[in-house]
Amino acid sequence: MKRTVSVVRSLAAMSAGSLLAACGGSGGNPGLSPAEVDRLNADPRIMRLERIVNLADTLIIPRTYSPYSLSIGGQTLSGRLVQNYRCSGTRCYWSASTQFGRQSGTIDLNDLPTNVGVTLTQVTLGYRAGFDTQVATANLTNALETADIKFNRFPNAKTWGFWGQSGYAFVSAADGPIRGTVDGNTFSGSFAAATAGMLADATGRNPSGSGSATWTGLAEAASARTYTRHSGTASLTIPNLTDPRITAQIIIAGSSIGSSAWNEMQLARGRFGGASAGVDRIEGVLAGSSHEEAWGVFDTGNWAGAFGARRSQ
Repeated sequence: MKRTVSVVRSLAAMSAGSLLAACGGSGGNPGLSPAEVDRLNADPRIMRLERIVNLADTLIIPRTYSPYSLSIGGQTLSGRLVQNYRCSGTRCYWSASTQFGRQSGTIDLNDLPTNVGVTLTQVTLGYRAGFDTQVATANLTNALETADIKFNRFPNAKTWGFWGQSGYAFVSAADGPIRGTVDGNTFSGSFAAATAGMLADATGRNPSGSGSATWTGLAEAASARTYTRHSGTASLTIPNLTDPRITAQIIIAGSSIGSSAWNEMQLARGRFGGASAGVDRIEGVLAGSSHEEAWGVFDTGNWAGAFGARRSQ
């Protein structure tokens, strides 16, 4: 099914939706002017991204990490919200346990909200290592408002993304002070978040033939400790195509992350993954009609990230 996509939806709705899923959302209008939106929508890079979103059959989100601290009525509430995702096709189911009770919901690529209370204020497009890139800044002040809760300050969120021909990967991070009122009582505090995700037109089958195959590309990660973004590289290798087992190496900020569980992962219909969420999880797919690309996510507890790579051999 063809999806109707605008630059605001493709660059803000999904990343903000995963960042704020457990918190809900309300009204808000794009901060970019109509002329800026028209210019971006006409850019060939955004047109390629829209094509990827329209064709994507796979959406994967690892985890979202969100610490918070609120002072209200002489009391302080603090904690660390961890949202877990279980994805199937283009839909991800999320759940989280908080001191306010258990929450859950869905993010569906076929039903992205046109209005998630996010004011997209800046989008910068670029190009790096063979991939189109984007940095988007969004104001989230209205994103959590309900009939009882009003915010007059909320930290901006920044999303770093990149895409090739068959996939898109992103990370989002936010960190800063919050202020507002709930039931007429003033509160203040802080909120941070780190999340990631990818979508792709998955091949759905293992590569065939003899010899080996290698994919090289980019990785982006949001720190689940400092809630800042760090860039890196990704390399995936199948030494023997007659027995397709794939090894992934992700380097973030100059250091290799992951574990031995990322070595010789069994491929099943072009999909791979392993290990444990919050420890050394990795999950990804081969994409494109001839396995030209590989896209995936990782979640180590320290990092929530995503990667994309092009076949070089």
